[in-house]
Amino acid sequence: MLAGNRSMVSSVSVYSSAITAWYNERNQVEDILPPGKNGMGLASWRCEHTASVGLREAGWVDFGASARRADGKQDGGDALELTVRVNDEPKPEVMHQLARQLVSEAREAVESTACYGG
Repeated sequence: MLAGNRSMVSSVSVYSSAITAWYNERNQVEDILPPGKNGMGLASWRCEHTASVGLREAGWVDFGASARRADGKQDGGDALELTVRVNDEPKPEVMHQLARQLVSEAREAVESTACYGG
């Protein structure tokens, strides 16, 4: 890999981490997938009939029988990963949409500060 490509990959990783952190600070898993009567969320992305998604402050874990990753571990993740599952959209597209939102909010904040002095 050329040095320039390594730098670009590193920058993409930093931006991806920043977008993920920004999104997760503003969104809770319970708001994305409300808990049912048993306190668990319903995995609509796999047409689940009995709620089996554990909702935690820091993320979610899918305890469903068919919810294993290729490596055998339980499926789960943070609020961003849950949004990707619930919306059934490719993660790169979701990240692109979130990047636009983040830039828009940043632009508004800078413009507001410039106009009103903070």
